[in-house]
Amino acid sequence: MKLPGHIRPARSGLLLAVMAIISLGLLALTTAEPRSGLKIERFPAGGFPFAGLPTLVLAPTITVSPNPAVPNQTVTITGPGFTNASVSGGTGPNGVHQITGIGNSLITVGGFPLSVLNVTYPIDLDSGGNLVATMVLPVNSTILEATALDVKVTDQQGVSASVSLGLVKRELSLEPAASVRNSIVKASGKGFPASNPRGSGNTLINIDYLGEPLVIATSSADGAFEATFTVPGNVGIPSTNRVTATATGFNASVFTNHEVPGATLTLTPAEAPAGSTIQIAGANFPGFRPITTLTIGPVPSLPKFPPNTGRGGDFSASILVPNLDLGTWSLVVSIGGVLGSTSLTITEPVAVSEAFAEAIASDSGLQVWGFLQERWQFFDAALPPSHPANELLTVAPGDDVWIFNSTAGTITPTVLGRTQSLLPGWNRKGL
Repeated sequence: MKLPGHIRPARSGLLLAVMAIISLGLLALTTAEPRSGLKIERFPAGGFPFAGLPTLVLAPTITVSPNPAVPNQTVTITGPGFTNASVSGGTGPNGVHQITGIGNSLITVGGFPLSVLNVTYPIDLDSGGNLVATMVLPVNSTILEATALDVKVTDQQGVSASVSLGLVKRELSLEPAASVRNSIVKASGKGFPASNPRGSGNTLINIDYLGEPLVIATSSADGAFEATFTVPGNVGIPSTNRVTATATGFNASVFTNHEVPGATLTLTPAEAPAGSTIQIAGANFPGFRPITTLTIGPVPSLPKFPPNTGRGGDFSASILVPNLDLGTWSLVVSIGGVLGSTSLTITEPVAVSEAFAEAIASDSGLQVWGFLQERWQFFDAALPPSHPANELLTVAPGDDVWIFNSTAGTITPTVLGRTQSLLPGWNRKGL
């Protein structure tokens, strides 16, 4: 019967032997092939007083920083476990071993040996076999298209280690991604060859819009850039346009799309009776152009003095609602060959006495003046509705009027759905 924790004699004897070897300092650490982990070797006969005793071999490892990186960027390689100075044959100072750059003692990236353009050989290990080195990541078609590369280091004794180095994906973004002609856009990119005096120098990034060169930027030490450009004033409205960033001298480019939105129109109010005045605002039309035509249904409704659009293609104007049947009509504006449209609903007019009923209840002497239907018109609540002086018969949302409060205090009536604050005396208000 075996007791718990009982050590079998054969195993206990081996354990005691190994412990004795360790206590005597006879168990040695040496190097091994990469990724081999920990393994057991024996000293050659006659090479150690206790020939044939096992030794532990520690595999070398390396890390790279930064990871991921970009072409032409300086990358640091570090790692322990290479050949230490206690092993004879080191050609460096005080017998340390090296990555010589000769034969197979090299640094390779993606299977290609680094030349003296990208790393300075020889690279000395320290006495303990530790590596610290820098390299400039090459710029070639393989690396420009890769997503990851194998970096391998081999010292002069053939001891090697490798690690995977990621490559930053090239990207281009625009802020804003949609804007009008002649607007300012910021372009931001990453993943391009870095600017590096140790490598191929500065990397210039050309930015074009539909193939038209706009601006040149310089990449940073980590392959990023920022630049601003002006959207060309001749692109279509609306349109989707390709913006491309290309590294000069390298086959490295990326593109994204910029949207130019269509023209828009906004009416205030969007419902009004015939004969009333409404406000129209336009956006995204060609810049610095006059309104060519403005129609409501079949009726030309261009103001007497049509405004020009601004730099961004915006405008505003007051227009008179024509005498059309009740219902919804199409309103179309043409500017510089670009059309914009919206809908206007013509409603029944609202009598002044009805619109100002709440105000009249607070002030029986209320008066209203308005320049409507192209002339000044008057309404006096103290007069009979049929009095000849009461020419102002109807009002509509958006009308600009003067209101006289004949009381000694402020009144706050609701007029056409909006609360108006009327001080004693004359008040200019938009309905």
